Amino acid sequence: MMRCLLLTVALLSFAGCGPKVAPNVVDGVEDRALPQAEAAPVPPALPTQVDGFACLARGCVVWSGDSLRPLTPQGVLGDARPLGQTPTGVLDTHDGGLAWLAPCEDAPLCASQLDGSGRIGEPQPLELTPASDPRTPVALADEWNDMRSRELRVPFRQRVPTRDHGTLSYLRGASNGSAQLVRTGSLRLMEAVPGVPGAASYTRWLAMHPTGRESFLMVWPDTILAAIDPDSLDRRWELHLRGPAHGLFIDATGRWLVLAEGGTRELERILDFDALGPDWPVDRDPSSDAALLSSERPGASGVVVVDLSGPRIATRLTGEYRGFGSAPDGGIWVATSDGLSPVAPGSSER
Repeated sequence: MMRCLLLTVALLSFAGCGPKVAPNVVDGVEDRALPQAEAAPVPPALPTQVDGFACLARGCVVWSGDSLRPLTPQGVLGDARPLGQTPTGVLDTHDGGLAWLAPCEDAPLCASQLDGSGRIGEPQPLELTPASDPRTPVALADEWNDMRSRELRVPFRQRVPTRDHGTLSYLRGASNGSAQLVRTGSLRLMEAVPGVPGAASYTRWLAMHPTGRESFLMVWPDTILAAIDPDSLDRRWELHLRGPAHGLFIDATGRWLVLAEGGTRELERILDFDALGPDWPVDRDPSSDAALLSSERPGASGVVVVDLSGPRIATRLTGEYRGFGSAPDGGIWVATSDGLSPVAPGSSER
C-alpha cells in the first residue's frame, strides 16, 4: 500500500494541469475566440465525503478525513491511502506537490507539505502580500493581464476592466432596490439595474469573460445571474436560480461559470462581506480554490455550474464547494462536501 502511495505522489509531482490559454495583450482586454469541445460520455457521480480536492499534472486527488483517494483519467476513485493523521486547513498544490494551508502559531498562513512517504510535514510560514485592491483602470488592466498571462481563472470582483481601458462597476443607490451599472472609458454609460435585496451583500458581484466580450452580474442575495454586454450595458440573457447565489469564478477556458447557491439571506447582517479576500502569497494563484475557500463568503447549500456555450445550467450539486478540476474529455470535475461529480460538455440540468 505504501508503494502505491509513493507512486501516486510521484505521479502528482508535476504541476501545471488544465487547458492552456494564450496570454492577454498588455494594454487592454484581448478579443479572443474560445476553444470548442465536443460532448462526451462521463462516468456517474462519485458520492464520498470530500474535505478537499486538488489536481496536478498527472491526476487529481480527493482528501477525505485522514486519507487521500486518487482519481484516474477514466473517472474512477482509487483506494483510500492513509495519511497517518487528519490534516486541517485547505488542500492545495505547493512546491510541485500537495500541502494543507492553514493559519498557524507563527504566521497568518502556513503550508504543511505532503512528503514522498505519505507524511505531512511541519507547518512552514508563507510570505504574504496584501490582497489586490485595484481602483483605477490602469490597476484593473494590470491585474487582469497578469491573471490571463498566468492562465488563471477569472474571479468575481467589485469592478472589472473593459476593452477600451475603462471600468465596469455596480453601484448601489441610496435606498434598497436601486442600483446602477456604470461604464467608463471611451464609452461612458449608466444603466439602472435591480439593487441589493437586503442591508448587506457579497460585493464580488461582477466577472468579465476571458474574451472581454461579456460580463456577468450576480448580486447576492439575489437569485438571477445576468449576462451584460460590457460595451452597451444591454442585458443579453438571464438564468434564474433556486435560492440566493454568489459568483465563484469563470474557468480559464471561458466555458464554465461556477456559482454557490442556497443558504440563508442573512438580512440582519450590517456589514458587507469582505470584497478583497485574504492576503495571499504573491507567487500563488489569488483565484485558486485555496484562496477562495480561505475567504469570507455567504453560506451556501449547493453549487451551480453554468455552461456559457449554451448558455444553460449544466448541473446543480448539493453540498458546500470544495474544488474544481479539468477532465481529459473537455469536461470538468466539481467537488462538494457531498461528493465528486463530473460535468461533460453538452450536459444540461434535467
